[in-house]
Amino acid sequence: MLKSKLEFYAKITTPGGREITRRVEEDIPDELNPHDLDEFMSSFDDYERHALKTRNGICKEITQAWLDDQAKKGA
Repeated sequence: MLKSKLEFYAKITTPGGREITRRVEEDIPDELNPHDLDEFMSSFDDYERHALKTRNGICKEITQAWLDDQAKKGA
């Protein structure tokens, strides 16, 4: 069964015009039941955990790529 995916794309453009891009994705839960509030809230909490994990992952990756680029300039 196919799952929904949450994808984040990030791009840093340096003053010299160089673009550093990264993409991350995470499967997200599809089982949201709007007819049962407790079940819905639990499923939505699970979705939020996946979303935050993905967001934090893209920030970490793009920052590391940018720092690597800065280190090359200083070498």
